[in-house]
Amino acid sequence: MIKIQLEENLFLETLKLSMAAELFELTQKNKTHLEPWMTWASSDSTISTTEDFIKSAMLLEADNDGVTFAIIYYNKLIGIIGTNNIDFLNCQTSVGYWIDADLQGKGIVTKSLVGVINFVFNKFGLNRIEVKCSVKNKKSRDIPERLGFKLDGFITEGEYVNKEFRDLAVYSITKNNWQVKRLNRDNFLYVAPVMPSSDIKR
Repeated sequence: MIKIQLEENLFLETLKLSMAAELFELTQKNKTHLEPWMTWASSDSTISTTEDFIKSAMLLEADNDGVTFAIIYYNKLIGIIGTNNIDFLNCQTSVGYWIDADLQGKGIVTKSLVGVINFVFNKFGLNRIEVKCSVKNKKSRDIPERLGFKLDGFITEGEYVNKEFRDLAVYSITKNNWQVKRLNRDNFLYVAPVMPSSDIKR
């Protein structure tokens, strides 16, 4: 088990089967919130399919091919963040995340992404981390922009959600740029202001 403490009441912990019921309840609660952005959210999930997801995440971790964390806030599972299918040949990977709709706007995912980025760069020795977001998902896009990621461009019809193709915005940051842009003093995160690229029309 891997645990990353972010704040007194906020930490990341790798998924385990004992979390299945809580994760299932969270996905059911947020089904309407997630369906516009997540392909899997439209599927009929059960405790069994949630357990299968956790088992697959545990297998990826065992194979050193990725890591999936539960976001734990005041001892409650409130979201998921992680990476999988690491490209060791090119020293890069992609990170995805989602959180309970009721807890958006508190900076929780931003802090969680910081923790994952630091962990992934150090654990796997990678050079580049990528975040892909639906072009229309401004809240999701605000997170990499806030952390100084570069907008690399767009993937036309890069995902199929709710029976339609969606364009994706692709953000990335290299290990060197992360170290330069992110100043961590006394656990206080400061990121130099950047122009919000989500304002760019697509």
